[in-house]
Amino acid sequence: MITSNLASTGPCLTNHSLTINVHYSGATTGAGSSQLVVEFLGTNYINPGASPPDAFVTSNASPSTAGLKASTVEMISGVDNANGGLPASALPGNALNTSALVPGSVTDGTGTMGTASSVLMPNPASSSTFGIANPFSFYQAFLFRGLTPSAGVLGRTGSLSAGSSVTCTPEPASMAMALVALPGLAVAAWRGRRRSRS
Repeated sequence: MITSNLASTGPCLTNHSLTINVHYSGATTGAGSSQLVVEFLGTNYINPGASPPDAFVTSNASPSTAGLKASTVEMISGVDNANGGLPASALPGNALNTSALVPGSVTDGTGTMGTASSVLMPNPASSSTFGIANPFSFYQAFLFRGLTPSAGVLGRTGSLSAGSSVTCTPEPASMAMALVALPGLAVAAWRGRRRSRS
């Protein structure tokens, strides 16, 4: 397995974009085969800044394949306000563990890996709004179940491209005040131009 993860931040957001490349050569195939859990954790983020409950998370993912199938592909993303370590990994047969993440911050998309590119649904997956603390951790995890090379041939490869963002919503009152002020500024500028001409 080869993974890549790129993080970027701005005044009101943190983004993670990543790719997971899986080469499967196991002898056990089908729904009962061993599962694969991949976890990413970024710590000490300060964007978005600490705020009332107006942060939210969005995620999307697209699994593709070159002969590798999976009966289930699940992706979660969320925020840990305690800026802690990784939540406990999934155990065989269990769902991904979100107990360390802020309630309301979790997104969850599911799908399969098949003979063609697909997307996890819902796409994008969105969380509720929640209050964010600084610093915080941004967590993403992926669960693959039932890995099966097509036609029973071992040694096939599949990949998944995904992205998650934690973002703050613009403050409605500030936006409304700015919109109300725009006409007044335009009139003042127009009057200034008329005076300079006379």
